[in-house]
Amino acid sequence: MHRQLLFLLFVLLSLTGFSQVQVYSSNTGNRFYSNLIQAFSAINSGTHIGAISVSITSSHSLTGTATLVASGVSTANYTSITVSPSGGNITISGSSNGPMVLLNGADNVTINGINNGTNSLAFTNSNTSQGHVIQLTNGASNNTITRCTLLSSNTVDFWGVITLMGNTGNSNNTITY
Repeated sequence: MHRQLLFLLFVLLSLTGFSQVQVYSSNTGNRFYSNLIQAFSAINSGTHIGAISVSITSSHSLTGTATLVASGVSTANYTSITVSPSGGNITISGSSNGPMVLLNGADNVTINGINNGTNSLAFTNSNTSQGHVIQLTNGASNNTITRCTLLSSNTVDFWGVITLMGNTGNSNNTITY
């Protein structure tokens, strides 16, 4: 019996030990992902619905773009999404040739870096050619990006750290520190 309990404890610690992102929604409760790309992919596929909370619990690297599509595209079905750090000063790093975070028509998304001395969220893109950090496109509206540290090594003069693109929409977005 003692060995079985130790084995179960080991399995549980292993499953959560590699999880840097926790997603909560009322339909699933807490689910754990190894990075923001996987968490957004689960939201896009409809795994989480309604009001969704994404807690970044540990620093990690991205090997591509964390893309969030609009609710109603394919099986994505959410009313709001809040992304924030939990449990420390957290950095999401990468060398993405493009944005690290892409809000592709996504509405009602809040990325709150909190920055209260014990919890903060930073994004660092080391790509020098198109290394912007956050991009809002295709009608992404009613989004808030606040109290985050956003760093880019971009040397191309027409890409900002935050980029708004597309032919339509992108309205009522708030960017503050």
